[in-house]
Amino acid sequence: MSERIPEPAFSPENDAQYPSRAHRARGLRLVLVNSVILILTMALFVFLIHTTIHMADEYERSAKAMETYIAWEEAGQSVRRGSDFLTEQVRLFVQTLDRKYADRYFMEIYSTRSRETAVERLAGEHVRAGEHNCIHKSIALSNALTHREIYAIRLAAEAAHLDLATFPGEVREIHLNAADRQLDANAKAARARELVYDREYREAKLNILNAVSHFMEDVLVRAREAQLQSTEDLGTVLARQRLFLVALSLLAVITFVMGIILVIRPLRIFNRCIREGRPLAPVGAQEFRELAGTYNEIFALKEQQDILLRHKAEHDPLTELLNRSAFDGLRHVLSGEDHPVGLILLDVDHFKEVNDIHGHEVGDAALKRVAGLLRTAFRSGDFCIRLGGDEFAVILTDRAPGIRQVIADKITAINEALSRPEGMVPPLSVSVGVAFSDAGFPDSLYGDADSALYRVKERGRRGCAFFEELNAEAA
Repeated sequence: MSERIPEPAFSPENDAQYPSRAHRARGLRLVLVNSVILILTMALFVFLIHTTIHMADEYERSAKAMETYIAWEEAGQSVRRGSDFLTEQVRLFVQTLDRKYADRYFMEIYSTRSRETAVERLAGEHVRAGEHNCIHKSIALSNALTHREIYAIRLAAEAAHLDLATFPGEVREIHLNAADRQLDANAKAARARELVYDREYREAKLNILNAVSHFMEDVLVRAREAQLQSTEDLGTVLARQRLFLVALSLLAVITFVMGIILVIRPLRIFNRCIREGRPLAPVGAQEFRELAGTYNEIFALKEQQDILLRHKAEHDPLTELLNRSAFDGLRHVLSGEDHPVGLILLDVDHFKEVNDIHGHEVGDAALKRVAGLLRTAFRSGDFCIRLGGDEFAVILTDRAPGIRQVIADKITAINEALSRPEGMVPPLSVSVGVAFSDAGFPDSLYGDADSALYRVKERGRRGCAFFEELNAEAA
């Protein structure tokens, strides 16, 4: 069958299902609600900012003090890390006799200078006398320990037979005592390791650590004092802020409730309407009601456009029958059905000669005539299709008793009608192949119908054959 293009079922301006601008109910405007909330919020913020400025000043002063204390703490950590780094490198050198560890040691001494640099950063800060003495004492102890470490490096360098000329001047200027000069290479290496691992060396490292720890403890005490003072000052400001924050919280609750009523609930309703494919309900703020009216007008227009587009996509423009795309879609849908399906394939006999002799205009008229006869002959529940060129098909969605005779009679009637010229259309005939399936549209159904059609063409065309009869003949 060929579907007729439906006419518009309504006008958006007068159908109650699609409320127009003239029918939209009045509601509370979002712009008015937002304006009132904005004015109240700004008033509260004026009072809140007044108290916040003072709090910001207190916070900035506290933060600056804390940054200073952090800098002191980092300085102490840098002194300790620098001393530990020197110890690590000298120990690695005397153990492995690998020159790279000695180079790293002297790079820290002469280039990186993490200990001295950390203390120099404190030059502009106010450091109490006790703290100043502790940090400088740790530097002095660390520097004093370097003489012992360089002595160990000299011993290890001689034990490894390294070129002393490539070492810094401090290594070359070290004078080994008489006992150490008499040691062989292995003994010098052992002596070097002893110097950086013995009890005296460990006690020196412990003194450095204690000096840094005292400095860190003093810094921590001052940080706590500053924090306590800052906490007291900020407490007063925060007490005043609470009142304004409570007011802002109440305003936020009101805003939230209004948002649910005027915005969120309408959006949820709109979302449900859109998912269900129906017009929007006019709810919520006035702006949303106006949006619903505009959407519904577009929705109504789109429904009509979709019907037209669907019709164009599924129908042959010449014959107004369903096209090959619609046939493929029906084939896919019916493949999963469990009821009988019949397929009729139909070719116009010698159609190429009609086009060649009479022209394409007559050929088109001939196709239209065949399509009209198919549409008239078959039921409204059957699907009449133009597959392309002069090929047609009819899909039957049931198999009533005596259906084969009914189909044969219809094809005979169509051929009789086509045998009589009509207008500029010359006499025509059609060849038809029919096949049935007990359940759905299997892949073999098209081939079966095509085999029956081929048998008709072998017999001289103008006729109808059923695939079941062919199987019976073959048996």
